Amino acid sequence: MKAITYKSKISNYNSKDSGFVYFLALMIPIAVGIILSFCLLGSPKDESGEFLILKEVWFSCVSQILMALSLVGIWFFYSKTKNISYNAIKIKTKTNPWFIVICVVLGVSLCLLTDKFITMFAVGLQQIGLKINTSLSIPLDCFGNYVLALFVIALLPALTEELIYRGIILNGLRSFGKWPAILMSSLAFCLMHLNVGQFPFTFLLGIVLGYVMFETSCLWLCMILHFVNNATVLTGMYITQGSGTPDITALYAIEAIVLFLVAIAVIVLAFWLIKLIKQKNKQQTIEQNEKNELMQKSEKTLEEQNPKSIKNIVMLLVGFGLAIIFTCINYL
Repeated sequence: MKAITYKSKISNYNSKDSGFVYFLALMIPIAVGIILSFCLLGSPKDESGEFLILKEVWFSCVSQILMALSLVGIWFFYSKTKNISYNAIKIKTKTNPWFIVICVVLGVSLCLLTDKFITMFAVGLQQIGLKINTSLSIPLDCFGNYVLALFVIALLPALTEELIYRGIILNGLRSFGKWPAILMSSLAFCLMHLNVGQFPFTFLLGIVLGYVMFETSCLWLCMILHFVNNATVLTGMYITQGSGTPDITALYAIEAIVLFLVAIAVIVLAFWLIKLIKQKNKQQTIEQNEKNELMQKSEKTLEEQNPKSIKNIVMLLVGFGLAIIFTCINYL
């Protein structure tokens, strides 16, 4: 009788996985959007020719939930098909409480300190003829919609986007080294939003999230930071709604640049604290040191299995190109 053998699960993603998952993360949500567009054919329109259903809050919620579920589906089915352990995304249930505090502070301060700079950047793009969309899919005209937006626009993207961009893409690029992996995953995250006005902020946020993930190997921390940042943006918009676009004077520009530099200083300080806490944690127990050694050996083995070849990230580069093309189409 032939013995039944079970193939052991792969414990890490590689750079090829990063490229394919990024390609899927771009194309499948677009496909979902196209399907929803076909579903709208024949529905009533307003005087400007826009579908009335697009203004309905429930339709916006359904669209956002479907987009989020598509990202979860990519992670689940891709991992299952490739026989990759679901723990490869590095979700930990326990972490140092100080890491949580740092992530919350980073999420709030990063948003508040860069707000004026991003506004100035968006206004500058508008002055050269680009149409920057700053409206939300859910209007923040009442407290109920604000709470709903916190779930649909802040929480769901924080959970599902981190699953893909830090859980798979960043972890798959670890063999290229710390900063190349962080920068490439940040660029992927930045381009995914298809919004030129958000590029500086999303790229910077991607770097912060990538560093937290690389140093702590805890995806929950990235999800917390991402959610706090999104929630801070929504809260600011809810409080200041109707205030309009500010006048960009020389004083405003100087203040925006100074605050942006302060944000960079806060990020550097947070990175230093994370590194310091991580080093102290390593010295606490011999067990932890042994785990770190095993992790380093695993990462070294991963580097040997995934050489730093451009062939390994072809799909990632293809994804970059597609994201740039889709972004340009948005502004035609």
